[in-house]
Order: sequence, then structure tokens, then C-alpha cells
Amino acid sequence: MSPSLQPGSLALIENNKKPTNLQIFAYIENGKIEFARISQPDKKTMVLAFDHPMATPAVRAGKQCVAMRILGRVVWTGYNLSDDD
Repeated sequence: MSPSLQPGSLALIENNKKPTNLQIFAYIENGKIEFARISQPDKKTMVLAFDHPMATPAVRAGKQCVAMRILGRVVWTGYNLSDDD
């Protein structure tokens, strides 16, 4: 599967949502904004799945979950198809 968000995409984030059903969420980890499909099987564990075909799922548990700041669910994306800037 190709990535849902292409480099340079704009994303509209609904910031009151908690991770459910592997929807795409924006989060901050180590000072960098990232995007992943996040599920939370329990309060101390998050599973991050990525659309890139070479990426493997990642698990964050305990202190790693606390260090992540979930910004919200991606509800819309837009990308300029033109080569002109």
C-alpha cells in the first residue's frame, strides 16, 4: 500500500479523538510530528502501523506512551498535484 500522506501534504487534524480502529493519527515523538495508524489495546500500550510498504509496525509501552503526544485524528488531507510551487 502506498502512503496515504505524501510529502508536502496538508492534513486537517481533529484534536479531541483518541486512537481507535487504526485510523491515521498525528503525534509528536522526540520533537518531531509523525503520522501513523494507531490502536491502543490498553491504557499503557499503543501499536503504530505505517502505510509505507517497507515499514514494520511499532509498539510503544509504558513510559514510551507517556512520551508520545497524540495531536489527533487526520480527517482530511490535500496535496498539490502540480509541479509548480
